[in-house]
Amino acid sequence: MNIKNDGRKDYMPLLLDILRTAKNGDTLVFERGTYNFYPEHAFEVESCISNHDADGLKKVAFFIKNIENIVIDGNGAEFIFHETMVPFQIENSKNVCLKNFSIDYPDVMYAQSTVLASGSDFCDIKMFPGSNYRIENNKLCPVLEGGFSAPVLTAMEFDPVNECVEYNTNNRDIRECTAESLDNGVVRLKGEFEIPPKAGNFFFMHYGQRFAASIFINESENTEIEKITVHTSRGMGILAQISKNINITDYKVTPSTGNFVTCQGDGAHFVNCCGDIVLDRCHIEKQMDDSMNCHGIYLQIYKIVDDNKVIAKSVHQQQQGVPMFRNGDTAEFIRTDCMVTQGSSKIKNVDLVSHSVMILEFEDTLPDTINEGDCIENITLSPNLTVKNSYFGKNRARGLILTTCGKILIEGNTFEKAGCAMKMAGNPLFWFESGRVQDVTVRNNTFIDCNANDRWGKAVIDIVPAVKYPDAQLGFVHENILIENNTFRVFDMGLVYATLTNNLVVRNNKYEKTNTYPRKGIVNEHVTLIECGTTDIQTNWD
Repeated sequence: MNIKNDGRKDYMPLLLDILRTAKNGDTLVFERGTYNFYPEHAFEVESCISNHDADGLKKVAFFIKNIENIVIDGNGAEFIFHETMVPFQIENSKNVCLKNFSIDYPDVMYAQSTVLASGSDFCDIKMFPGSNYRIENNKLCPVLEGGFSAPVLTAMEFDPVNECVEYNTNNRDIRECTAESLDNGVVRLKGEFEIPPKAGNFFFMHYGQRFAASIFINESENTEIEKITVHTSRGMGILAQISKNINITDYKVTPSTGNFVTCQGDGAHFVNCCGDIVLDRCHIEKQMDDSMNCHGIYLQIYKIVDDNKVIAKSVHQQQQGVPMFRNGDTAEFIRTDCMVTQGSSKIKNVDLVSHSVMILEFEDTLPDTINEGDCIENITLSPNLTVKNSYFGKNRARGLILTTCGKILIEGNTFEKAGCAMKMAGNPLFWFESGRVQDVTVRNNTFIDCNANDRWGKAVIDIVPAVKYPDAQLGFVHENILIENNTFRVFDMGLVYATLTNNLVVRNNKYEKTNTYPRKGIVNEHVTLIECGTTDIQTNWD
């Protein structure tokens, strides 16, 4: 089916009719041009999207449900979505292909401004052209299209010359700052600025929730995303959960004209997926969190009912309502204090009590070493991950967060001017993002001036499970990691920082010191090992 670009104001009623009658095997081809979609006639869908805030009823434009072998080809079209719509939701479908279009909104989820002057108790800012805001009860309140408005909460300072977070700065809590209007559209924020922002730098202020991803893939299989550009998002660029086999090629996250910020969250994010996830020839930049995150979810054991049954709960609010276990899946039991696996069992029965609580019955007896407060992970939903030939950088936080026990290959990529380029963690303490890695190859990548900030890593590659008191006698968390033939073109010493890791090999890498920033001095060795097991570390970095 061909969709003409006939200049109408709102293409949502037409799209609604088309998708309601779509059938297996359809191909929708859009004529090149600009298409606006407004929420008034959009699909209304109840959704719980992991790592986002606003669960419940959402307005969805392209709602693709219970269908197979469908192609949506934008033919180079620009898709503009209004207010807080979900642009694409793929639900319980197979062999869906999205390609050849861009996704944008009229405004971004960060208030964008330029610093004019500052001191220890004030910061004068000029909002970007076209910004909509008001001052209410002495608070700066940006306003989104559709009327959503809230006081600013935190801020980030960016260097516009290097197009990255200002060296050695962090999230600034500005919720206590008052605001007043000065002449010529200047806003003065009054409060405590321990490190005054630099005049000429960008000052980006967070004020809203993560409403929804631009592309949300839920309980689907064999999804193809090809030559799609996300200019901005109300949350993540792509969020996939409980889905199998996702292939992403020539995917870009980059600002539209007049903006610096892209996604409200990560460029791509995968939760409790399985099969093979592949990112190839992607370019993800200037988003306000990580480039990519691939993880599972730890459920916390609230009560042990008997020797093979527990009441478990999802602890973090952004994970509640996301299906985490199915009958027949394999669960691993994790001690919270050391993150070490204590055993595994298949799930015999899942009884959902609420969005956050479920009763799990196992085929086998619980390990004696597992107690209430420990965690359970679904390792059936652990994908293989390949990331190659891509660029990641100039964003608020980290590059790739890798927490899947499937096979991981990171090859031929460039990482530039963010926090740590890669993090292998797992966190049963706050985020409850699982789990361990056990087969990782990192080779032929280039790292440029990463980790210029204290918060987002101790080294370019961080292997740091969230354990309060690391003790190798209790066991190792991560294992079988090979880091070879990479070029580290960085200003600091820290290249690899590993905790509770076994069989770590670091060899044939090249170190080139830059003078972009002063050394941070947090670590003074290229490779730091804390409570690790067998390692093979090459010390010649010439």
